[in-house]
Amino acid sequence: MRLAAYLSRSRHGVYYFRWPIPNRLHPERKRTHVRLSLRTRSPDTARRLSQRLVVTGQSAVASATATAMRYDEVRQLVREAINDSLERFRGKVAENGPPTGAEYDGLTNTLGIAEEDFENWLSFQQGGKDALISHFCGFRGISEERLTAESREWLVRELQKGYRAYAVKAFEHLATLDNLELEPDPLPEPAKKAGEPEQATDLPDFDDTVELYFNELNHSEQLAAKTMASKREALELLSEITDKKPIAAMTKADAQEVKRVLMKMPKNRNKLAATKGKSIHEILDIPGLEPIAARTLNVYNGNLQSFFSWAVSNGHADSNIFEGMRVKLSKNKKDDERPAFTSAQLQTMLRHITDEKARIKPDHKWIALIGMFTGMRLNEIAQLDLADVQQDSAGYAINVTKEGGEHKSLKNHSSARLVPVHERLLALGFADFVEERRKGRSTRLFPDLPYCTKNGFGRNPGRWFNEWLLPQLGLGDTGHVFHSLRHTMATVFAQADVPAPQISAILGHGQVGVTFGTYVHGFKMEQLRKAINRFDF
Repeated sequence: MRLAAYLSRSRHGVYYFRWPIPNRLHPERKRTHVRLSLRTRSPDTARRLSQRLVVTGQSAVASATATAMRYDEVRQLVREAINDSLERFRGKVAENGPPTGAEYDGLTNTLGIAEEDFENWLSFQQGGKDALISHFCGFRGISEERLTAESREWLVRELQKGYRAYAVKAFEHLATLDNLELEPDPLPEPAKKAGEPEQATDLPDFDDTVELYFNELNHSEQLAAKTMASKREALELLSEITDKKPIAAMTKADAQEVKRVLMKMPKNRNKLAATKGKSIHEILDIPGLEPIAARTLNVYNGNLQSFFSWAVSNGHADSNIFEGMRVKLSKNKKDDERPAFTSAQLQTMLRHITDEKARIKPDHKWIALIGMFTGMRLNEIAQLDLADVQQDSAGYAINVTKEGGEHKSLKNHSSARLVPVHERLLALGFADFVEERRKGRSTRLFPDLPYCTKNGFGRNPGRWFNEWLLPQLGLGDTGHVFHSLRHTMATVFAQADVPAPQISAILGHGQVGVTFGTYVHGFKMEQLRKAINRFDF
């Protein structure tokens, strides 16, 4: 039985409640705690009593603190709340088994939404920012009076990180249940005598531990190829920087060194003539090279943090040395968010794409149009089979699925969905384009697109859109990319008062394994078709 951190049991079986007192409230600035006997040997009774005491303790600490919350306090509050939720999840799994059906879908939905950019994620929160803050403060016994405008923003952004971390760790915990180890537990090592020299121990090789990690990820089939490639790239960098030091031997100092190197690592290292083919240590001191963006640095750190979280859970490391290694992003630059296109920009783009004089390849043209009017991800579009475009008496819909052709994949389970085809996309000739493609020999809608391990089938159309089309339209330096089409649709939906659950169903954050003509995430296809047609510019 796993108990919360504030519960302990004496050698006589009696439960005690332990509540930490922050050092800022101690007259001598010392960290201490209050320990109280609950006078019970029943774990259920102890939990119920402790829950009441937690609320009391939180209220007491909040009322005793008159100053506004610091950033580290906000992070710690969210961390504690997420850890408590994760503890309850693990306890529930231990008692009832892994979640299935709607409960599992809810977990994948949480992960899918949390992986969106901040503004998009916030649009899915019922009641918006204020309701989210009020619910959290009420649940944790925190006075909202301590939250300034700045700390309220911190809290909401940390909650998104917390939800993402919760879902990732929950899936990692479920993945550990896929195998049942039958080897006996190792015998405890004898205690080392005073003055006895340290003995050399054989630690698992770096590559062996990493291989176990990816075998587990591949077995769970939770991640898209691009996400897997991103994780591999981060671990290859870790291997190069640490010279393949065993995972169990790595310390916080190693993590700090990795962060230092990443902060100096030049952008597009494998493409620049000055750095291509050189080791990471050879290129750090080359002058005049632009370093990677803070957001890219955080992606590397996030992947390494996820890996070490798995390593700790599976006994390959004692602590997550990359916890807290992410850098704080600039409040002004906001390089962690995707900008939406304006109506004027969309109109200009549409005119150019549909202009026959522009001589745009059909694959590029239709992938851009589908992205514009469905909000689908680039690879979801590029990998479509002809069979994925479905029709009944009510109209057309696109089945977003990993079933069918080779190399098809989804970002996560909740990405599987049916997307109704927008009436403007049909007016542009989408149905005729599909029927023309059916006359060919290939089963794919875009058969000429090559497959790339890192970027799937969307590599070429993505480069055309980002590196050719947007600069042609004067949008090359605005931060827009193909994914901005998806962000634009979410923004327009929110402004048009489309219900958040319907936005979720269209953009892919709800159901798994839907069938055309049945209810989709609680909605009929005609409801979603009406909703998607409210997207206009």
